[in-house]
Formats: sequence, C-alpha cells, structure tokens
Amino acid sequence: MSWSAWVPARRPGLPWRTLRPRTTLHWVSCLLLWAIVGAYAGTWINAHWGYLFDPLLQNDDARTSQFPFHLYGPDATMGDDPIANDIVVRLPPGMWLQYRVLTPLVGLYAASKLVQLACMAIVAWAAVILFRSRRAGLGAGMLLVFFMLHTPYVVNRIGGGHPRAYALPLMALWTAGVIAPSPRARWTAVVTAAFMYPVAALLLLGAEGVYALRRRDLKRYAVLVVACIVCVVPQVLRNHHEGRLHTLAEARQDPFFEYGPRPVLPAPSPLEVSTRYLAHPFHANGGGPVAPVVDAWAGAGAFGALAVVAGLVFLGVSRRAPLPEAALALLASAIACYVAARLVAFHLYIPVRYLRYGCVAASVALAVSTAGLLLPRVRVRPHRAVIRNFAAGSMILLVWIVAGDGMIRTGTDARDGVVNHNGMSIDERREADLYAFVRSLPASSRLALHPWDGAGISYWTGRATTEHYETLTPWWVDAWHRARDRTHDTLRALYSTDPDVLLEYCDRYRVTHLLINARRYGVDYREQARLFPPFDEPVAELLAAVDVQDMVIPQVTTPSTVVYHRPPWIILDVQRVREALGLTAGNPATADAGSPPVH
Repeated sequence: MSWSAWVPARRPGLPWRTLRPRTTLHWVSCLLLWAIVGAYAGTWINAHWGYLFDPLLQNDDARTSQFPFHLYGPDATMGDDPIANDIVVRLPPGMWLQYRVLTPLVGLYAASKLVQLACMAIVAWAAVILFRSRRAGLGAGMLLVFFMLHTPYVVNRIGGGHPRAYALPLMALWTAGVIAPSPRARWTAVVTAAFMYPVAALLLLGAEGVYALRRRDLKRYAVLVVACIVCVVPQVLRNHHEGRLHTLAEARQDPFFEYGPRPVLPAPSPLEVSTRYLAHPFHANGGGPVAPVVDAWAGAGAFGALAVVAGLVFLGVSRRAPLPEAALALLASAIACYVAARLVAFHLYIPVRYLRYGCVAASVALAVSTAGLLLPRVRVRPHRAVIRNFAAGSMILLVWIVAGDGMIRTGTDARDGVVNHNGMSIDERREADLYAFVRSLPASSRLALHPWDGAGISYWTGRATTEHYETLTPWWVDAWHRARDRTHDTLRALYSTDPDVLLEYCDRYRVTHLLINARRYGVDYREQARLFPPFDEPVAELLAAVDVQDMVIPQVTTPSTVVYHRPPWIILDVQRVREALGLTAGNPATADAGSPPVH
C-alpha cells in the first residue's frame, strides 16, 4: 500500500498571481473589504496595545503555570521549589518546550507575548488558506480574522500565552482546512493541539472523526489518532508522580471543588452553556460607533444573538451557502466530548470546557462558511468573489455597529496598566516596590504567606513561596494532598502562639522570610484568616480561643526583624526572628539566605 493511502495529499491553494482582482468592481470590493477590516484591526490593536506588547501586563493564570519557568532565566531560581516542580510536569510538552527555549532568550514576560503572537499567526495562516483556496476567497478569510479578534472569549483564551491559547486558533485552522479544503491544514491543527493542549486535540479529533466518517476516510483518521496519542504520552508519563485523578464521587465529597477559588461543582446546565457560547460571537460587547444601537442590542440579550445564528443556519439549509460542515462537526464533537468527560470525570478535565470552546468555534465557523461562501452556484469566479466580498464587509460592519467592538475595558487608556484587556488582569506596577525588594533577596529565598496574599510574588520576582490560591489545584489526588497539607501547615504556623511551631515550620519548608499582610492581624483577624473550605474550619478552631496579641508573629514584628514595610505589607527575616527569640540553631539554608538592609 502506498504512503499516500495513509497521509493526506497536499492540495495547494491558487497561485498568488491568479488572486489579483480581474474587474473594476472586484477591485472596489477588495479595497472596501480591506479598508473595513484594516479600520477595525487598527482600533483593536490600539485598544490592546498592552495586551500585545507590554510585558508588565499579564494574564492572572501566569501565577499558576508560568512562574516555574524562572528556572530557565538568568538567575535560575525556582529549581528546588516543590510547588513549581509539581506544576511543570503537568504542562503539555509543547508548551514546556516553548518556554524552555524562549525564556533564556527573551525573558519569561516577553516569552508569553511571543506565544500570544504565535497564536495570532495561526489565525492569520488560516485566513491565508481561505484566501488562496478555490472554494473560499478573501471574504471568508477576512470574516475569520474579524470574528477571532472581535469575540472576547477568543481573545481572553489567547491572552497570557498559556496552553489554552492554542485551542481556538487551531480550531480556526482546522475550520479553514475543511472549507478550503486542505487536509494537511486539518492534520496540522489536530497534531499541534495534541502537543500543545490535549483538550483542544480531543475536540478536534472528534470533529475530524465526524468529517472523516462523512468522507469515508477512516484509514487516515486512524493514523491521526495514533499520532495524537504519541504526542500526549510524554505528558502522561511526566504526571505519574502526581497520583491518580479524582473521581466525580470523590470530588463531591471534597468541598474545595465547590467552594474553592475556581469552583467546578455543581456542574452548570449544558443547555445553558451551549446556547450562551453559540451566541457569544454576536453578543453586545464593548463600545461601538453608535452607542445607542449597541445598548439596544445588549437589551435583546441572547435572543438577538441566537436569531443571528439561526439566520446563518438558514443560509446553509436553504442552499444559499454551502452546508456548514466545519460548524456541524465542531458542535457534534463538543457535545460528544462533554458527554464523555462527564462519564469519566475528571479524566478528561472539566467537562464544560468542551462546550465552551466547541460552541464558540462552531459559531465562528458557521459565520465564515455561510456569509463567507454565499451563492456557491454562481459559476463566474470574479462575480462570486465580488458578492462574497460585499457580503463579508457588510456583515463585519453590521456586527461592529450593532454588537459593538468586542473590546472589554475597565479603565480609560489601553496603555495605563489599569485596563483589563480581556483577561490581562495583573500588572507588575501595582506592587512594583514590593516586587523590587523581593527580587533583591537571594535566589534561594522562600517566602511563607497567607494563601490569599502575594499570589504574584513567585511570578514577578522568581522567588519561591508557599501555596497561594492560584496554585491550589485539586485534580490529582497525591498532588492535592501535598498542597492541602502544606496549606494547613502554613496557616497553623502563621497563627501559632508557640514560637517552636513557627520555627519548626520554617525549617521543614526552608522558609527564609515571612510575608505578612497587617490586615490579617487586626481587630477582625478571625474573619481575615478565612480562606475557603476545607481550610476554614481548622482555622476557625485554631483561632476560637486565641487573641491576636498571643500570636507569635505580632510579637516578633519589631524593627530588628522587619526588613521591608509598606502598608499593608511587612516582610520578616526568619533568621532575625530566631535571634530575637534567643535561638540560633536552625535550617542552614535559612541561616545563609540573609536579607538586605531594612527597606
């Protein structure tokens, strides 16, 4: 059997020289479409300047999964941090490789921006495939770019350069591969997803399975499945020491799954999630050229957005546009993956995530494959292209005017570091003084802190900390038990009335400094000590008969132990605390890690 029986043949697009407009009206339609998309892109880039290029403005999940890559920075910190080591092995091999290469070259913060740009480049590549295809053209490509930029959920998921950033761009590439058609684009999207973000790979494998079944191309599909398994195996092997995953029954017994900072249970209604995310690209978001129109559309809520979806479906059903194969396959895959993830929860991660990604991708694919491929029976190519260019431009203008620009802001200026650019929600400048001091500590320093405090310390400084709320993830049983025990020990130490308990904790966890939020030792200290279940009850029991003046930390917070103070933050040097208590023995690492002068 020949190799071509297993690997899809290359189907090149039209030569660039043949894409030149052939008539005056074709030229006008192309220029008008470029002008509309260019105007929107210019507005989008201006509003997202910090999102794209400001290394001090990042996504909050960087505090969960990116800080361990300081190991590969110039100071080579975090190497002996057990929390960082647990997180690194959970990352897909493709993401680990990217940051392993980029961090030494450009630094961690610039690396995340480059990963974002790589995801944007995938979207551009998908648009070029559509532009060069015989079946689609410029209109379909521009619609794809517009909806990927205009949809807040897409921009939010790309933001920060996390594994999830590749999900929707690769679904856009797969969609382009279906419409073009380009088998290699589809395969590239699926295999890359397996290497970068297995959740997206499963969604795309399901969609490709639907497509292959319809095309009776199951041999190549079997090869694709094997290729994806090979890509995922390294991550599975790296995760072995994390323990098995929680079952759904176990998760229901653990209150963290319901009351933690990112609750998973109870599971939301799949019908509500599906309709919400199918309509999401057409919801009113951000401002617009005509504000009252956007406000009126926002008042229509999901009904208006779903009416647009229904209208696009009608175009396909009535044969005024081709049947939206990509959209239907993505939607079918999202439903199948959701059902499978519910049946084997949580072995396929959070079930609802499949509906969110799949429905948004299906909605974008629906818009591209209907409005972008209108009137397929028009045989004369220039005439068909003109119709589609005007249709694409009209739809972009209509969505822009009616549904807004899709740019969610919480500030007034895209460059002032305060704007929440669709998920870019942490800014180094907000605590620059604190971070600068912590960076001046020795690379081997480790700070103990209340889990609600200092979540950005590890990411912005490269210095290890104890568990904070961003690093508390419950999926693997053994890893969750370690994290839970560390957190219980931290809370007991921070509110201890026995110096030996505090110092023994510092020795065991190699803590060199204590980061204290003074508010947690004020008049409402019992309330301020609260975290979330399962930690609240033990803390309440610990503090039930304890007054704040009896705790060790308030007693040892003196000029001789404080090395940094800017309300509400106080940093204590553990070695100085030991000396103030009349003790000199301790963990050698703690003793050697001294502090700079008081700041």
